[in-house]
Amino acid sequence: MTSNKEKLPNEKLLPIYTPLAATSRPQIDILSIFDESDENMIWFIAYFLSLSMLKGGDTLLFADEISLVSLFDICPMITSRTYDLGTVVEKWNTFTNFVTDQIEKGYYICVCLDVYYIEAYKFHYNKNHIIHPMLIYGYSDSENVIYGQDFFRYALSRETVNASQLESGIKNLSSGSWVVCFKKAKYNNQINVKDVMKVLRCHIESKTVYEDSIFSLNRNVNRFIFGIGCYDTLQRTLLLGCEDIPHRTCHAIIDHINILGALVRYLCAQNPLLVPDIDEKEKKIRSLTEKSRVYQNLCLKYNATKNNTLPGRIADMLPEIKREEESLLRGIYDGIDSYCRANAHMFPCYSDEPNGILSGFLSAGDIAETYLYDGNVLYTVTGDDPVLVNRTVMVDATAMKYIRITLSSTCESETAQIFFARAAGDGEPIAISEENSVSFTCSPHGDTITYIVDMTCCETWGGTVHIIRLDPAVFNNRKTKGEVRMMGFEATDTLPVYGSARDFCGAQGVNGWFYYSHYNGGITYRELAWDNGTWRGHNMDELEISGRCQTSRHNIASVRKWVCPADGVYEVEATYSQRGDSDLAGFVVKHDLEVLHKKRYRDENARLQGRYEGKMRMKRGEALFFEFCNPYQEMDDHLDIDITIRKCNDNFA
Repeated sequence: MTSNKEKLPNEKLLPIYTPLAATSRPQIDILSIFDESDENMIWFIAYFLSLSMLKGGDTLLFADEISLVSLFDICPMITSRTYDLGTVVEKWNTFTNFVTDQIEKGYYICVCLDVYYIEAYKFHYNKNHIIHPMLIYGYSDSENVIYGQDFFRYALSRETVNASQLESGIKNLSSGSWVVCFKKAKYNNQINVKDVMKVLRCHIESKTVYEDSIFSLNRNVNRFIFGIGCYDTLQRTLLLGCEDIPHRTCHAIIDHINILGALVRYLCAQNPLLVPDIDEKEKKIRSLTEKSRVYQNLCLKYNATKNNTLPGRIADMLPEIKREEESLLRGIYDGIDSYCRANAHMFPCYSDEPNGILSGFLSAGDIAETYLYDGNVLYTVTGDDPVLVNRTVMVDATAMKYIRITLSSTCESETAQIFFARAAGDGEPIAISEENSVSFTCSPHGDTITYIVDMTCCETWGGTVHIIRLDPAVFNNRKTKGEVRMMGFEATDTLPVYGSARDFCGAQGVNGWFYYSHYNGGITYRELAWDNGTWRGHNMDELEISGRCQTSRHNIASVRKWVCPADGVYEVEATYSQRGDSDLAGFVVKHDLEVLHKKRYRDENARLQGRYEGKMRMKRGEALFFEFCNPYQEMDDHLDIDITIRKCNDNFA
């Protein structure tokens, strides 16, 4: 066991990367701990797209005018804690001890210091007292150094800093100075595509997204111009003449284009259909990157040479960059919009409501944290009454008699419910009620399943339905939590098909399927227990049922039961083949008590195998049984089986 007095490892470096954007200091430090492929990066990519600029034209900012500490506080990509520098020295004796302790705990450290005392700052060491933040990402006891990142030579770089010089760099700072320690957070990194579209639209229209955004920055937005309008303001400023082009103005546009490229790559990775003509868009991004680098180099050259012809050349470039970027942004926006509308069959309506999401469903009741990407919606259930409502649908319920819902759930409920309503003029008006609803069974184990809900079992389904409500979990006043991910919601006229393998999961009753044992000669059917991906007998060794196989043992049959969801005509097809050698094994298909098909090994004098095909009229609640039995007491046997049940047009005599 390690003693508390045992010395910590004498060197540790935390991972560090080249930041996607390096215009403003808060972003540099945070982005340096993330690779672009890191899932948490989507928050930054989605919400830090916009440029912003003071209307006076004196500087071009990069999406924020907030303090370093403020961004650490609001950024969900990280978890952070802030210390008073005086408290740090008092508790840890030296700042180097504090660095060692925090690095060992996985925290990066951002601290302001006086660069006069630190040799790594080549242009200021022993010359200029300048207070500047540095990011610390490692230490070495043996070398007596820390590893830091900053603009040591006017360009972002990483250097070793002597520990004693570090102590000197902070010792004369006031006790009110702060230190921020931060690391990656467990962040739900999925985003709402509608949010992305809003950011794109605001950027194109030169509007701010801050007023109702996640930032809550408490700043006077009227002082700023946003989005592509920054190019016009910057052009006017350059043409009026300027003594120096500020640092951020030199670099912000190239960083902005880098993030725009990252957004395109993210959307394409989620679903290539969201970004049609990806090759053309990547070509435009390369062109914008090249032009913005020329702009950046000319800005830096002007600052170095004060050549008075350069501001005019730079200003002349900006309208072309603006036109190309606007074309690219509109292409991205239109691509997402077209995909959403083209896939409205998956989601009853593509809502344009400000608070809507792609599917048109709005969360209500005990549901929170709704995210969407690639047509998938994630809901966090926080209580016993989760509700999703879509008030923008127009479903022809007379033609569209079935609903298919693809979702996964980890809620402790095996029941979900669909409610519906219609207005006057589309049949007798009806409101949301138990009478105007259909319940169905769902799995609580997180597996993704397409549920088929036959709405013809509800007499009031018809006319034009204007409201659909989905309760993804029905708890009956039982407090619980969980997540529901919805991948599809479709009203359709396609007749349903039920499959024993496709619908197999860990809940009794999903799409009508149940799993039982049945003692040979008895009348009682006993539910099997779900165990690690298989339905098993309660003694665990007596029999089991999996997606494509079922066994029999000790004179006990394994039984798949399918319960009819709505009156109609159904075609049944079952193929089966025995693996074992029991010559008494048998297979039976029954419609309630009526035997439709029966076959035994000894009747064929060969291994049990065959095919059953049948067509019958069934009423809601009637059942089909598929039973495999081996009368031998000590021999187990296996039957490979596949069952398909199709609902047919009602033309069967």
